[in-house]
Amino acid sequence: MAFPRKSEIFATLNQKKHHVNEYAQRALFPEHEVPNINIDSECWYYSDLHNLFGQDYFPTEPTIDAHVWPNLVMPSKSNGGRKNPPLTHASIDFWRDHTATFQHTYHLGNIPKIDASDMKLSRYACWSLCRDNPYMIFSRIYFISPIIAPNISYDDLRAKVYQFARIRLRERLTYFEKFISGIIHRYNGDFRQIYHEMNRAFFYGYTANDIKDAYQIPLKTNDPLSNYMGPITLQARANAFHRTIDRFNMVRHKNLETFRLLLCDTMTQERVRTIQQHEIRPEQDIYTTDVDAVNSELSKIERDFINKYSQIKLR
Repeated sequence: MAFPRKSEIFATLNQKKHHVNEYAQRALFPEHEVPNINIDSECWYYSDLHNLFGQDYFPTEPTIDAHVWPNLVMPSKSNGGRKNPPLTHASIDFWRDHTATFQHTYHLGNIPKIDASDMKLSRYACWSLCRDNPYMIFSRIYFISPIIAPNISYDDLRAKVYQFARIRLRERLTYFEKFISGIIHRYNGDFRQIYHEMNRAFFYGYTANDIKDAYQIPLKTNDPLSNYMGPITLQARANAFHRTIDRFNMVRHKNLETFRLLLCDTMTQERVRTIQQHEIRPEQDIYTTDVDAVNSELSKIERDFINKYSQIKLR
């Protein structure tokens, strides 16, 4: 199945959200009410997440537990090294706080399930299942959105996700930059000159300093323009590097001049493709805030989210 659009994800997650209060039996007399029923205790059904995202992202084989357990109680792979409780009695209690298995009748895809097992997942548990998957960035930010703004709108959430997407795409670009630098070094090339020519090809004659001047970004040592690129420009740049490496690998007689020509040509092609696909030029997708500041903002939001929502229990 095709991965759902952001608007579909937003609408479905809002529609399929449940409150723990829905399941609480109200006592006949006020003094018999169950204490500490928190209105913030929200949950989603695993089956609904499976139907939205598909088997690749929310598998049901071999079991639902097999997918949820390691993501909820094992250390996170995301940068920052955040960890959930270790595998102790405390982690079992943590599991019980954020998941609840129950029986009901529902559809799993097109297959009807009669009085079958399903799982309720807290907001924290849902975030845990999204945090390390780069394709789930929109859902990851959706689940932490109460820290950003109560009842955040779709447009505001999408704008935040667009900003935070810069983090992973900058990491991807760094990965390919290492290969490009290695090739230049292998042939004793002038790194600064080749990057200068490459930038002029990518930005239609403008240099990196020209772009920084236009956006009034201070010129600092070891502060590349890529730290200020938006997701579209970062994606285009990384794609151009990737294609250049592939094209160069196909060349029989390799030398620095051939690599330089391929690099500039591929940058020009990727510029044209970006304009055609997104109706935006690479030099228009630049921000005055560097990606490290964006990463710090996301880290703080998730830290605040963990501190609050890891304590909000389903039961």
